Amino acid sequence: MKRSRSSRVDPPASARHSPRCSPPKGSTSSSPRAGKSGCAPCSPGFASDTAARVELIVEDLEQPDAPARLCSELEARGLKIDVLVNNAGYGVPGSYLSSSWEVHSRFLQIMVTAVAELTYRLLPGMIGRRHGRIINVASLAGLVPSPAGHTLYAAAKAFLIKFSESLAHEVRRHGVLVTAVCPGFTSASFTT
Repeated sequence: MKRSRSSRVDPPASARHSPRCSPPKGSTSSSPRAGKSGCAPCSPGFASDTAARVELIVEDLEQPDAPARLCSELEARGLKIDVLVNNAGYGVPGSYLSSSWEVHSRFLQIMVTAVAELTYRLLPGMIGRRHGRIINVASLAGLVPSPAGHTLYAAAKAFLIKFSESLAHEVRRHGVLVTAVCPGFTSASFTT
């Protein structure tokens, strides 16, 4: 997590994430495996190479109590979050009935419940400061019927879109902007 202030500090172009560098499913961007990826922002020395202050907090958002633990740790460190990017996710391959309910339940925890809970827990501080940004990474899949094998993925992304639109209307008057980003389809493997 990066502590944000009124000024914005971007990492140099050479230090931005490459397409091959991404956190594992269900984790915050500060995952234990991230530092081993070879990606500069995830490397241990990154914070000393930029003007940004970087704080790492590792949580597995598949665990139902992870959002509460994450927010408790933020509070213990005295960190105020002005920008929340909900981007953790993955897909479950196969038809809906080909996976156990346990698999679907973990998927929904990461893709829907953790997003709603992190937003719920961090939003009051943004409203109190009269400034905040919430960016929910959805997908074009949330706008169209999904092909076979992505039943819950499309539904979860549709939730993110509608949640973002509704919350945006509710909190705009408090200086908080909410956006759903809907990237198009890519040829990538992001399943479990």
